[in-house]
Amino acid sequence: MRIDTTAAAELVSRHISPPWGDQSTGFGPVEGAIAAGWGRSRPALLLGAIIVVLIGVSYWITYETGGTRYAVTHIGYLPVLLAAIAFGLPGGFSVGILVGLCLGPAMPLDTELHVAQPTINWAIRCGFFVIIGSLAGAVISLLCTHYRRLNLLACFDRVTNLPNGSLFYELLNRQVQCRPDGAELYCVFIDHPTFEEVLLTLGSREADELLAKLARGLERAKPDGSVLCHMRGGRFAIYLTAVDADGAMAAVRALNATSAEPIDVGGIPISVESHCGLARFSPETGDSWALSRQAAAALEHAEQQGVEIATYDEVTKDRQPDALMILGELRKALTGEVGLHLAYQPQIEIATGRCIGAEALLRWTHDRLGAIPPGRFIPLAEKTAMIRPLTQWVIGTAVRQCAEWEREGLDLPISVNISARDLGAPGFAAFVRQTIERHGVAPGKLELELTETAVMGDLVDTLAILTELADLGLRIAIDDFGTGYSSLERMKRLPARTLKIDQSFICHLAEDPNDVFIVRSSIALAHSMGMKVVAEGVETQAAADLLREFGCDCAQGYLIARPLDPAGLRAWLARSTPDPAPAMPDHLTSLASTAVAAPSAAG
Repeated sequence: MRIDTTAAAELVSRHISPPWGDQSTGFGPVEGAIAAGWGRSRPALLLGAIIVVLIGVSYWITYETGGTRYAVTHIGYLPVLLAAIAFGLPGGFSVGILVGLCLGPAMPLDTELHVAQPTINWAIRCGFFVIIGSLAGAVISLLCTHYRRLNLLACFDRVTNLPNGSLFYELLNRQVQCRPDGAELYCVFIDHPTFEEVLLTLGSREADELLAKLARGLERAKPDGSVLCHMRGGRFAIYLTAVDADGAMAAVRALNATSAEPIDVGGIPISVESHCGLARFSPETGDSWALSRQAAAALEHAEQQGVEIATYDEVTKDRQPDALMILGELRKALTGEVGLHLAYQPQIEIATGRCIGAEALLRWTHDRLGAIPPGRFIPLAEKTAMIRPLTQWVIGTAVRQCAEWEREGLDLPISVNISARDLGAPGFAAFVRQTIERHGVAPGKLELELTETAVMGDLVDTLAILTELADLGLRIAIDDFGTGYSSLERMKRLPARTLKIDQSFICHLAEDPNDVFIVRSSIALAHSMGMKVVAEGVETQAAADLLREFGCDCAQGYLIARPLDPAGLRAWLARSTPDPAPAMPDHLTSLASTAVAAPSAAG
């Protein structure tokens, strides 16, 4: 779709101007300012006054230095060029004529002898002033027109003929800054996930056709005085002013209704899915960026809940800390090592009930937000580079604790979870080696756990790093087995010696025959590959009995013990010394009395 340059120029001229002025007409940087009124015409009037003064100065200097016989007349080019720069072609042409006349018949050839100029002299000089002024003005006008065209291309979307995201944020920021006290301002994000499906299945031409039709429908439905913008993909944004809460909701419903009927794309009727997020500006919001983030959060909430419209107030009913805020606080916690700590969940050998290790689980207690669940902050860290220093902190703390237990005569290996990003970090294996060497811990005391999805990525690099770690003497375990996408051909090449069955298959083991089949098969598969099997999330005696029957090697979960701090783990070990007989159920029953009832195992 071709950009409507008239409407686009009007919008850009109000909000984006070249560094040398307003190009609303394309003739000169100041002409648009003159037409805009006194407030914006004062620079133009000032430039005009300066040009008049320069013309007078040129006349005076030429007269005082003896007339046009001398080369001082070239000073007349100053007001001509300034007029060309300020007013474009009309300014250069008109001031060129004016300067030519001032230095023409009214200026003697020699002021001392009072000799008049020949007509041909001043006429040629005037012609040069006009030509130079006109050429300079034409060049400046062309440059301004080109700059204005670049502004249009930079601020408008080619397909929808709408302002793009960058201009929307500028317009929204101006609305926030100029908003009178008490005036209502709403930000709305509208997304059409169907656009991505059309793009992938039908192609870009049909997707552009759908996008253009969506834009026209939204443009017709938007309230007067608002500006509709195309952000990216199938997402649009609009701000609403001079409406109350009911009016804003009515406007959002009208916008959402534009995609209620199927839209014909290339002869195919397409049912378009639409979601809207609405946020209201308040003094607590802060600025336009915060308002747009709130609208985006409301839109995300609508998509997650499968509803057409959601407001930011609905998101905040069960408000969780903002992701960016959590990451910022986590960075502070890592820097000052405040609030972060490890809890250790024992792992027992099922056949004997002997504790053979513990898994280190990261916990974070914030001084203001309280206990933040690992499922809240760890996925956020994994999406950023923050997971690397976080994993280094966990490994360093766990190895230091292992060394302290060794000094106390406690031989207890520790398992630590790492992510795919950790494997891809330069120098990760070297860091692990330096850490265990610094604390004097045997490499076999540290086990690194990776999810099967993490190890199924770039196998060549993953295999190289895991082999290097295994060659150091570290133990490798595949965690959460059964929840990802496994390739047995790849798994058999990994130097892993432990397989941990995810707790989702253990918690209902006694009731679900499918879980029984999966767990029994997984144990047999792991044993056939020479791997030890650990069952996570063991919470019931019935599940423990079945695991023992299936030949599972080890178990961890709330039936055995909850995650404990170092002192709590020592106390648990002191009162949980197993009976040397191989029978295990009585031992687990006694341990269950010490466990804390909970709906699921921590992980």
